[in-house]
Amino acid sequence: MAFHASTSDHGALEKRSDAEAVTKALGIRLLDCPIDKKIFHRELPRVIYFNGMPLANNHLVAFFLTAQLARENGIRVLLTGDAADGQFGGLWHRHRRQKQLFLAKSLFARLPRRVRNALGLAAGLCSGMPVTTIGCEELIPDTVQAIEPLIQSTGSVSVPQVYG
Repeated sequence: MAFHASTSDHGALEKRSDAEAVTKALGIRLLDCPIDKKIFHRELPRVIYFNGMPLANNHLVAFFLTAQLARENGIRVLLTGDAADGQFGGLWHRHRRQKQLFLAKSLFARLPRRVRNALGLAAGLCSGMPVTTIGCEELIPDTVQAIEPLIQSTGSVSVPQVYG
């Protein structure tokens, strides 16, 4: 037996046809838990109450309603989509990105510390994110000296907030 939370009023997000194809191929029964805006808004306060705090993610409403449907059908334990994705090879893009980051980290580890720190500082500054100057103190005078002509020629420079 399989359970699915359908979102009929969110066409692009609706995956019922995928769930039907999988359950048909496996020869198992599919029970659907339809959730629309009205049902979501009706159940949201109750799910927040049972959660004991505000929800980190609104899909908990769908999990709650699907779990209720499962319990009504004699099921006591569910493997939800989040866990199933990880267990059965889903979220391939996440695994690929983790592998890329691991390879990049091993390559950066071969660089001298000063170069790694400069690249980290530059990446933070270019992204507009707050950055730290810890480990980059010796680079700051060179950086200020390099951008000083830019400041003088344009009259200003947009610099993100720097924490040190």
